[in-house]
Amino acid sequence: MNSDLDPPETPTGADISTACARPALRLCSRVMKTDFIINKCDMRLSRRRGGDRRRPGRGRRRRDRPPGFGASVVGVEVWIGIGLCGKELAVTDAAWLPEAARNRLARFSASGVRTSLLPVASAVGVESVGLSPVGEVMGCIVQRIGWTRMTTFGTIASYGSALNLRPYVEALYYGYDTALARMVTEAAAMGADGVIGVRLTRTHLGQSNQEFVALGTAVRAASEHRPRQPFTAMLPGQDVAKLMHAGWVPARIALGIAVEAQYLDQRSRFQMSIMSGNTEVDAPTALITRVRHLARDTFGRHARDGQADGAIVSDIRLRTWEQENNNAVLLGAESMVLGTAVSRFHTGRRAPSSALTIMPLRPPTGRASRESRR
Repeated sequence: MNSDLDPPETPTGADISTACARPALRLCSRVMKTDFIINKCDMRLSRRRGGDRRRPGRGRRRRDRPPGFGASVVGVEVWIGIGLCGKELAVTDAAWLPEAARNRLARFSASGVRTSLLPVASAVGVESVGLSPVGEVMGCIVQRIGWTRMTTFGTIASYGSALNLRPYVEALYYGYDTALARMVTEAAAMGADGVIGVRLTRTHLGQSNQEFVALGTAVRAASEHRPRQPFTAMLPGQDVAKLMHAGWVPARIALGIAVEAQYLDQRSRFQMSIMSGNTEVDAPTALITRVRHLARDTFGRHARDGQADGAIVSDIRLRTWEQENNNAVLLGAESMVLGTAVSRFHTGRRAPSSALTIMPLRPPTGRASRESRR
């Protein structure tokens, strides 16, 4: 997508091992199986079996892509230019950590000091269900989102019709998924069972470059059972504790993203003019309603794909912009729904709860009364 589109809730006393033994905790952040190309001058490493061996019937390998095309084939490969010696390094994204992350892991192993991004209430709350903070973890990727293999807007859409910018949406998914995958990889290297209080951010760095960051606190259960993959949750510690006391467990972070653009038709142009007065403008209303619906629908499918029993929405974001193109006004809207997919591990119809719903007003009697008078 061209850069000029961007605008100037386990019962009380229950052990967490019950939750950790559940298959729901085996879920992890969805990672697209893509190859991440990094510049190197003296080597080319490929995790594909057979190295540079060509697959039968596939023809020669694509090695003549010009530099600077950015995320040209989203979900297949990401190319970041050509190195000084004209060679590239291909590594699997989910298994790769930058040097800064490896240095953090080395310092953690050497010192054993535990750090946390949780406030006091979250740290105390999560301790009540047997989860202890292990350390802060982060995943980051800077991605150039540029060419999307699309022609100009004027040649692919008529006035009043909507444009579904799927390559751009896939690029956003790739950025968030990669950041989450690297964060989970770092947490797993610490021996953590999950990451809570996750914050997802996206920052425009200029020159079509965007930074995706996943930041959270890794936690470990006081249990002999370990999940296959660390769980992820955007919920704070006290909310995670409430969930587990009620028979639920966080599984993974779910995302729903939708981006569309639409030209203004003549009716909407008239509704926006000074002669129309106070009236609804049809095109922006339809566009924003549609992208919000698509984002919520995708969020629900993402939670269901992980075999979760429900999802808790933590944030709903919306961004809109306008662009002049070929003497026409193009409206753009981007909606994103973020939350945590949760799975149930209680067996009854009603979730167990230890909340106090009735408070006695009469004075205490017997032993409790004598102890209170001392």
